[in-house]
Amino acid sequence: MESTLVEQLPSEHGTIPFGRHDRRLGRRYSWMIVFAFWAGSAPIVARSEAAKPAAEKGSALPAAGARPSIGDLVRRGGLIMVPIGVCSVFLVTFLLERLANMRRSKVIPQAFLDELNKLKDTRQLTPKSLEELCKKYPSPMCNVVKASLLRVGHPLLEVEKVMEDAAARELTIMRSAIRPLTAIASVAPLLGLVGTVFGMIDSFIVTSQPGLKDRTELLASGIYEALVATAAGLLVAVPALIAAYYFTGRLDKLSREMGDQLTPLVPALASLDSPAPPAPARPKRFL
Repeated sequence: MESTLVEQLPSEHGTIPFGRHDRRLGRRYSWMIVFAFWAGSAPIVARSEAAKPAAEKGSALPAAGARPSIGDLVRRGGLIMVPIGVCSVFLVTFLLERLANMRRSKVIPQAFLDELNKLKDTRQLTPKSLEELCKKYPSPMCNVVKASLLRVGHPLLEVEKVMEDAAARELTIMRSAIRPLTAIASVAPLLGLVGTVFGMIDSFIVTSQPGLKDRTELLASGIYEALVATAAGLLVAVPALIAAYYFTGRLDKLSREMGDQLTPLVPALASLDSPAPPAPARPKRFL
């Protein structure tokens, strides 16, 4: 899922578009695809049991009526289960990281808003007080306000433009942390499909050997083993896709709230007196 959404901040003079960011992550995860093909083809190359009789082959299968355990399914899935397992570890890592860092208190601290409103009500809003307040509560919201201090006392449109650029930058950073989830949601089922395809090839190679008995049982066993990889890939991809949609919606909500909070601040910053430039140094006289 490429990020093609356009976020906007409301403003008295229109909207502040965040802009699009479509940087690709394919090269970061290309090693997974390479390993997938190697892992899927390895059982075909290394398989030496193709000529064993059905009775000897059946000893490795679960007993009649017995359900294989999860450990058995993972082992029968082949080497392709390794990259799928790596994807699951990445999924849990990125999921916990986003749950911790995409909370409202991390993006738009309520304490920052309370102190900002207090400064506005008491008419103590100055560039220096705003800078100290932003240092006290580091967050994407404070980064936008801190960037707007560069245009304090300038026309309203200049303050708005600086705030627009800063908001787009912060939104891009937050959205880039969601892209690994979408990458996992795309790569995991493909890895499972690769494992299934090579597993099916392996099964037909085994059952095509001459003089082999119980071909039907061997073929059925090989097919269900091959489908394990697809099931594992889907079990990783579905939660990753749900998490990506959830965090994208949460990011949209936070961006709208950030816009609501920044809109009344634009004219207040434009009306402030810009800090006086330092006095030029006197040229030295040489006698």
